[in-house]
Amino acid sequence: MKLRLSLKARANLKDIRIYTQKTHGKGQAQKYVKAVRKGLALLPQNPYMGYIVESHRAVYRCLNIESHRAFYRITKSEIVVIAILHQSQEPERHISQRDKFE
Repeated sequence: MKLRLSLKARANLKDIRIYTQKTHGKGQAQKYVKAVRKGLALLPQNPYMGYIVESHRAVYRCLNIESHRAFYRITKSEIVVIAILHQSQEPERHISQRDKFE
């Protein structure tokens, strides 16, 4: 199964890198983003490893990676990562209805 990051998830990953670089340095930013990508890379082999998250908008799966959570959905042909949010962020505030179709 193919793994795809939505535009929002790619932007989230970029923001994570920028924030981590500003607060902890370039080396730590590279290390952290690599750890997040490594966690995401596990999904094609085991797409159901994340837990189910239900909201009034949609049903997603969520995988905890370091201090972040990757929200994703599984289609017949791919796994689409909708967003990558810090554990302190509320998904309802950051994932919109249209994101599930991106």
